[in-house]
Amino acid sequence: MNRILEYVMMAGGLVLLVGVVLKMFAPDIAPVIYLAGALSYFAGQIPRRYDGDSMVIRRLHGQQVLGAFFLVLSAVLMYAEKWRPSIVMNTEMPEGLHRILVSLTAPNSWIVFMAIAAVFELYSSLRIGYELKKEENIK
Repeated sequence: MNRILEYVMMAGGLVLLVGVVLKMFAPDIAPVIYLAGALSYFAGQIPRRYDGDSMVIRRLHGQQVLGAFFLVLSAVLMYAEKWRPSIVMNTEMPEGLHRILVSLTAPNSWIVFMAIAAVFELYSSLRIGYELKKEENIK
């Protein structure tokens, strides 16, 4: 099962990369491909478990899941850029909600959430490796 999850996450990561590159060349299909990669990466991240006693590793795993969620959120925002003109022109919704939606659908706002996800994923993966090695040395 772990092997399958690793392959799902690797494939999701590659599809994410393809989706980002396609955003430059084929912006209409890029959000769909990026979303497929983000969902497969998220699906591979959720069932991973740590059965040890270290609270640090458990917290870092939670950060990885949160990073994967931010990847899905960035995919949704990438797709939502298409809706920006209709959101901007809609004057019937409450002003607070209107401001939030206009700012979230700003061009390239998805990049911010993708960068946050990348920082979470990178930091967590590096620290988990370090903590697991430290845990092995203690035993």
